[in-house]
Amino acid sequence: MIPPAELFRSPHRDDDRVRSFDGRSLAFLRRLPGYHQSPLVRLPELADRLGLRDLAAKLEVDRFGLTSFKAMGVQWALAQCLDATAGGRVARLITASDGNHGHAVARAAREAGLPASIYLPRQTPDRVLARLRAEGADVVIVPGTYDDSVDAAYLRSLHEPGGLLLSDTSADPEDRVAEWVIQGYGAIFAELDTQLDAAEFAPDMVLVQVGIGGLAAAAARYFRRGTVRHPELIAVESVVAASAQRSAQRGSLVRLDAAGSTVMAGINAGLLSAGAWTDIKYGFDSYLAIDDSRCGPALRALRSSGVRAGPTGAAGMAGLFALASTSQPITLSGKRALVIITEGRPRHGG
Repeated sequence: MIPPAELFRSPHRDDDRVRSFDGRSLAFLRRLPGYHQSPLVRLPELADRLGLRDLAAKLEVDRFGLTSFKAMGVQWALAQCLDATAGGRVARLITASDGNHGHAVARAAREAGLPASIYLPRQTPDRVLARLRAEGADVVIVPGTYDDSVDAAYLRSLHEPGGLLLSDTSADPEDRVAEWVIQGYGAIFAELDTQLDAAEFAPDMVLVQVGIGGLAAAAARYFRRGTVRHPELIAVESVVAASAQRSAQRGSLVRLDAAGSTVMAGINAGLLSAGAWTDIKYGFDSYLAIDDSRCGPALRALRSSGVRAGPTGAAGMAGLFALASTSQPITLSGKRALVIITEGRPRHGG
């Protein structure tokens, strides 16, 4: 039987070993058509329900016309790749995805006049495949897990003349493209920096969902090296794909067989990106693995507050619900919490 929540407190915290925060991507992204700052909203009723002093959410549900944060990393990484090749020798974009990253790559490819090949695991819903095909992408279904699709995309890139692997994950800790994706996500936290000041909101804890780890790495860099704020950072994963937690327990990267089913499909990955692992290992305080039963209450509570999130997008909030309803060595009483809603739909009226 899968436990409803598992918490591991990290023995590895060492801010000096987290990479420096890089928010340069924000200036570039601001110049792109369709850019607007994602909102930071207060959720006082939810805060009361969870016993928190205050609760805020940054809504990454409308970026360049897409319903997740992924375009922030893709747009910056693609620009850096094209600059590095002087715009030449790139004939096709290739990537693996469970949906949102692939959609961002497909859109960027269409806008750049390039073909794209997106590798996806066999359980990918038809609606996701339809969105990718509507962008003109070549969809390749891999008979395996998300991690298998990552391997397949990598092999394709080795044999495709002019093929650029625009991946948000890599087994190489020095992979430039995966690093540029993390830097693109840094723009989210560069925005957040001014928003927290304007709202006079100083979080005591921040919950960030972890799949392959790019967003979590950007969060670690910001909160450990890019601001005077130093809240407790809690990584939230599905219990069927808790690779960050298992890696932290061992002290080195662990690849899991993430073949289990979870409604949090966007974080159903069995291996962290090697370039994100160092920041996650040394920057996070705790690793919380939750089962799907935590998602329903979080989704309903967010919806009642006007936030329309998907299960992956609400994983950080689901982590708060798990902490509030189970016996854990983290108390919510009197705390100010921040979550990142990583995918969903814009709020009513905006």
